[in-house]
Amino acid sequence: NIERKASNKDLLFKVDGVVVVYSVTDRHSLDVAEAIVDWMKKDQKNSFSIPIVLLGNKCDLDHS
Repeated sequence: NIERKASNKDLLFKVDGVVVVYSVTDRHSLDVAEAIVDWMKKDQKNSFSIPIVLLGNKCDLDHS
């Protein structure tokens, strides 16, 4: 559960941006990355806004 692991959302007020990285060879890692982005966007609607970058890693292995 993402909210349990990141219970102190006050830390997000101290960052200038967030990079969420997933593996293009692992669908589950994309699902987790999307859940993290959705979780962050939910909070942004209520109180603050920070840039979020979703980054696909291992593009050289996309044939795998």
